[in-house]
Amino acid sequence: MSDIRNKTIDYLSADVNELIDRAFDHLSASEYRLAKSILDFILIDHENPVVYLGEVICEQESTDPDKIMSEYEKKYFPTASETLEAVEPDRKKIQYAETKYYVEGKLEREEIDSFFDFDGSYESNLSSLKFLKDELSDTLANKRLINNLKKRKADDIVTLLNRLTELYQDKVAEAENSDRENIKNIQKDYVYFLQDAEEKLRKRYLRSSSKKSKEYLELTDQYDLTNKIEDYQELIEKFREYGNYRNAPRYVDLCKEKIDGFNSLDAKIKVGEVALSSNLYAMAKKCFEEALEINENSTRANMGYLMASLEVNNKTDLIRHYIDMFDDNKYEKKYAEIEDQEHINNIAK
Repeated sequence: MSDIRNKTIDYLSADVNELIDRAFDHLSASEYRLAKSILDFILIDHENPVVYLGEVICEQESTDPDKIMSEYEKKYFPTASETLEAVEPDRKKIQYAETKYYVEGKLEREEIDSFFDFDGSYESNLSSLKFLKDELSDTLANKRLINNLKKRKADDIVTLLNRLTELYQDKVAEAENSDRENIKNIQKDYVYFLQDAEEKLRKRYLRSSSKKSKEYLELTDQYDLTNKIEDYQELIEKFREYGNYRNAPRYVDLCKEKIDGFNSLDAKIKVGEVALSSNLYAMAKKCFEEALEINENSTRANMGYLMASLEVNNKTDLIRHYIDMFDDNKYEKKYAEIEDQEHINNIAK
């Protein structure tokens, strides 16, 4: 045995290169079990292609260059990969789109951003290959390993180390070329993706805009047709969803005015009805007149005004008044000239 193999070594305090030297000295002597125990210990805390090579030699119990390199590639390639991004999002274009195509309540910025979601990732093992290549270079930079192998005439192992160096150089070059090609293709795809995304977004914007305009006009029609407090309250919430779109804020104010009017209308009618029940016909008539100025279609205000004008305070007397008038015909001409005949007929019925 050589001196290096006879020398006692403390694994815990020994330098990694010293441990590798000892392991390969055992390999050169075909002492695979002893070599493997050292190599396994090194691999607890270190990743190193030279150590991996020693492991394969131990497993195969051979130093045949072709056989060992074939097994090495099967076992240790491909190396670990990581996910990288080939392109950065075009924030300038995205921010411009957020401004240009924003439609409040219909096409929000979050949805706009989703049109520009692009997967520009690719898998790369270049980093891990470079790391292992550097570890290999650092180990072989210690000439002691090669010199000891040459002294023991372990030419096959020297050949394996040289081929291992070439292998990692080739693998790094391949990974660099692969990364460049991936980045080039993804960046090219991203240019076309942005064009397609903006065209889709433009169509979505046109649909949103026309739909929003149509729904807004439908709301304004509802405002013109409605005559209930609860409807105006609902319209307020719907117009608020439009923010500053067109005259939406003005319609919110108009709905509030209508609600205030209804509250005032109800108050005036109640006062008029109290006055009517107390036979204060002039006061009641004035209250109902004011109520009709707020809402001329109020049935209660119209009925109250009619009863105050005729100085009756219950519907029975009102109906009797009209029955008498039409039965006797003595007041028909006079009242026909003063009041709306069709309105009178409807109430009488």
